[in-house]
Amino acid sequence: MKIAIITHHAVCNFGAQLQVLSTYSYLHKLGHDVIILDYRCLKIQARYLATVNPEFLNQHEEFCRKFIPLSVRCHSSEELIECCQKLDPDLIITGSDAVFRLLPSGEPEGHFPNPFWLTWVKKSNGLSCAKASLAASAHGANYYRLPVNTLKGIRAALVEMNFVSVRDRWSQLMVSSVTIGKIRPARCPDPLFMLNDCFTIPDEYMNEPANNKKQYLLLMPNKGFLTNDWVLDFKSIAHSHGLKVFSLPWPTFETNLCVDYRIHLPISPLGWYAWIQNAAGYIGSLFHPLVAAISNEVPFVSLDMYYDPIISIRSKVLDMCATAGAQSLVIGGPRVPRLSPARAFELLHSPQQRNANRYASCAREQFTEIIAKLFAEIY
Repeated sequence: MKIAIITHHAVCNFGAQLQVLSTYSYLHKLGHDVIILDYRCLKIQARYLATVNPEFLNQHEEFCRKFIPLSVRCHSSEELIECCQKLDPDLIITGSDAVFRLLPSGEPEGHFPNPFWLTWVKKSNGLSCAKASLAASAHGANYYRLPVNTLKGIRAALVEMNFVSVRDRWSQLMVSSVTIGKIRPARCPDPLFMLNDCFTIPDEYMNEPANNKKQYLLLMPNKGFLTNDWVLDFKSIAHSHGLKVFSLPWPTFETNLCVDYRIHLPISPLGWYAWIQNAAGYIGSLFHPLVAAISNEVPFVSLDMYYDPIISIRSKVLDMCATAGAQSLVIGGPRVPRLSPARAFELLHSPQQRNANRYASCAREQFTEIIAKLFAEIY
């Protein structure tokens, strides 16, 4: 089958790029002819060029060139139509990641319709292929705040899809609600859970982390989450157990903490993943590093930057960890400043870490089942 995928492959984000590599690699391993639609939002590109170090952007572009097959570049629905008319795919997949994210403010890719909703895939445009979403996420967006006409458009777009799956309970609730129960999407684990099964990381990215395997703990907190005094105390505890403390960079900045070693930018998404894969433990704020840690049975503590005190399931981190039976390893909101270094180290050895390890295996099985259901719906 010829499959085209539209997702956030070209953003300055390690996790977003790794999830598309994993999706492509898994489907390719099944024997499908897969291509990534090289869609770029001009407004988002302009923002990156104005705010992100060119070296960092080049690293992400190099990753795309080396590891995922890209179509011709497209900047609009019209260009995507023209591209797919030539490719003639049997199936177009939107996702994974925040392809269902919508905002009342109408920021780039936060308005409806945008190309990720596949409303441009119509027979009238010469495109008779099937449409599906894979592990799509609303990224905590509250559809109830959107205008009525927008909700009608979303409902129509979703009903036209041959298969709909989402990544988390909040997205599941949004899709079910906006379609008035016509669609009850399956929950699909993030594709990054499959990376180890379908892709081998080249030695050039693996060597340094592997040479330090299980000798270090990684810190990757959001800005302001941890003080240097906290890090110094945590480092003292780690040293007493024969471990060092390293800091893992965010895609656009390095954490300015008093650690034993800072892993520097620019770094390939694969090198970034390899550092997590070989760590003795991970403490941080983002979603995909947590997926990487769980996938590789690396003990973790999540400092939840997606915390919502009113609607807890809007946090994709808490949702995933609750599903895994590891919710006590998520520290959110006002609890973060009260987390002591000693307690953080203790949580890295919590019995709930075993639950997370079991969940990694379940997630891979669930992803495989969702892919099978997707193709069963289409054939």
